[in-house]
Amino acid sequence: MEIYEPGTAQKTPHRPQHHSNEDRVFFKRSAFNDWTPRWEKIAFFCLGFFGLDLISLVTSFIIGLTPLVETNYVRAMSLNNFLAYLFLFGAFLAFLFFDGRKSWKRLFEDFKDPHFLAYGAAGLLGIYGINILFNLLYSLVPFYGDNENQLLIESCIKNDPVLMFFSVSIFAPFVEEFTYRIGLVDSIGHKRRWLGVLLSSVIFGAIHFDWSSLFSYIIGGAESGIEPEAILNELMNLPVYIGSGVVLGFVYALSGKISSSLFAHALNNTISFVVLLA
Repeated sequence: MEIYEPGTAQKTPHRPQHHSNEDRVFFKRSAFNDWTPRWEKIAFFCLGFFGLDLISLVTSFIIGLTPLVETNYVRAMSLNNFLAYLFLFGAFLAFLFFDGRKSWKRLFEDFKDPHFLAYGAAGLLGIYGINILFNLLYSLVPFYGDNENQLLIESCIKNDPVLMFFSVSIFAPFVEEFTYRIGLVDSIGHKRRWLGVLLSSVIFGAIHFDWSSLFSYIIGGAESGIEPEAILNELMNLPVYIGSGVVLGFVYALSGKISSSLFAHALNNTISFVVLLA
């Protein structure tokens, strides 16, 4: 997850098309997403990708009217992050419950199949494998460590563990999986799903990158006060996030269930949250 400084229901339910076995290509078909029309998948992506920034701007403006920013900046960031993800979480639920097709029932059916646990556990191991691999590759780089996004999340967790638990373990995984896995992977189409996995992973990595520091350094150079090692560290962390996105994308595409990637994402975040507090 990252820290951030009117659709109407159809009257006629969307019916999934019948697909032959050849249409499966390499990835499994998803009954939940075959039932979901493409416009709604695109709406999921736009809502998550653009909506998070827009909502965050509004909530940060409101919080900025209070003395909280001056008295406890980290708490203000925690509250802003919590509110932004909370509103988006509610917006996604509204889509599922009021789209006229009872999509929420199909989402629950995804969780009824116990196989999602196996795929989710495999995804968790894959994410840890990506982190171990890059830690080994970067082991000789003295300045390598957590990037700015991760450091800020850790500060917020230590300062406001209750708010951040909901943000990190519940809201963010749900919002990001619906945004990038359903919203982007499925919008591109089943036969080009590998392209959707790759593209969603790159964007997933990019949203966790500190672009403001990079642009400030490019424009201001040494006068920006940003050390070149900090920029290099951000760049070195980028493939770690992209790799995690690839794992989550393949977990979703191979299982055909959003419950699998959602479980892997939420479990990874929760374990990291608990370890940090412990």
